[in-house]
Amino acid sequence: MNSADVVAVDMRFIDPAVNGDVKTQTQGEKDGHGWTADPRKLARAQRVILVESSINALSIDTCDMPGTAAVSIRGIGNAENIDFSFLIGKQVVICMDNDAPFPEGHHRAGLRAIDRAMIHTIAHAKRSEQQVVRTRQGEKPRGKTVSAGTVNRVVGVLNAVLNAGVEWEWIDRAPVVKRAKVPAKRIRWLTPTEAAVLQQHLADMAQFSLETGLRRSNVTGLQWSQVDLVRRLAWIHPDQAKARRAIAVPLSDPAVAVLRRQVAKKRKPEYTASVFVYHGKPMYQTATRAWHDACEKVGIRDFRWHDLRHTWASWHVQRGTPMQVIKELGGWETLEMVQRYAYLSADHLGQWVQSMTEMPAKPQLVAV
Repeated sequence: MNSADVVAVDMRFIDPAVNGDVKTQTQGEKDGHGWTADPRKLARAQRVILVESSINALSIDTCDMPGTAAVSIRGIGNAENIDFSFLIGKQVVICMDNDAPFPEGHHRAGLRAIDRAMIHTIAHAKRSEQQVVRTRQGEKPRGKTVSAGTVNRVVGVLNAVLNAGVEWEWIDRAPVVKRAKVPAKRIRWLTPTEAAVLQQHLADMAQFSLETGLRRSNVTGLQWSQVDLVRRLAWIHPDQAKARRAIAVPLSDPAVAVLRRQVAKKRKPEYTASVFVYHGKPMYQTATRAWHDACEKVGIRDFRWHDLRHTWASWHVQRGTPMQVIKELGGWETLEMVQRYAYLSADHLGQWVQSMTEMPAKPQLVAV
């Protein structure tokens, strides 16, 4: 084990006989109750370390790690009876003892695997979590809980871990859990006229997003080493792409013009590699007051920065760009992700449509 991973050490001997066959215990009702050294510290903690025994929790708390508290579940067999809702909104680290499991039927036999009910409990706890937005003053609640899509992603990660456990023969089976249905959202995009008006009030970064369809993080994090103005090409490295595959980005005339305007901007010495800067520093926040003011000024509502990418894809579809080409340009992993824009191109269906209300013309007899 890497010594940097060690937080605290239980100083008891491994052999119970050396300890006088005396087991450290905590007093009070055990069933359904955990143990912590300082409940107030636990309430304030951003990170909670779950352990089995109270002596382990006490050992961790004596390390006095900022923003961290330890909780003992007082044995694996007690885990099913504890209400873990106090962990909502906190980072949780689980550190259980590496002991051989008790045999089936033993009065301290614990959980042999995570069952479907436990996954539903985890999903319910996640669904109750409040959404927050990060500001310069810290995290602020948005007044609503996380979406069903967020819950599905958490459950998906859990299912992936359990399925890997089955493949590696760590557990016998993984429970099958249906994911919550996520209603399909409409795609918000701008018409060319709306975009032309909006660009009069926005910075170059927004125009570059409309020209390339790149995600926000790929635009704000763009480096000059990823740009070749002579070949009119930019590229996104695999570790920067959502699909973890490199993206080649051909640059249009307006995109090249935007980049050329960035060359002359002053940068602080440590940020000379960044393409888009503001007051000499890279810009990471795009949903700014200027963004909202610009949208409001031109009468555009319900429009997020990411909708610039939707607009780019929608325009391509309406101009007849093949779906496979859009997939490659946008860096999507599957063609299915691009199909959501397909309804914007219905030219191939026009030949099959005729009026359903007009009566067909009567055949006319022509004398020969």
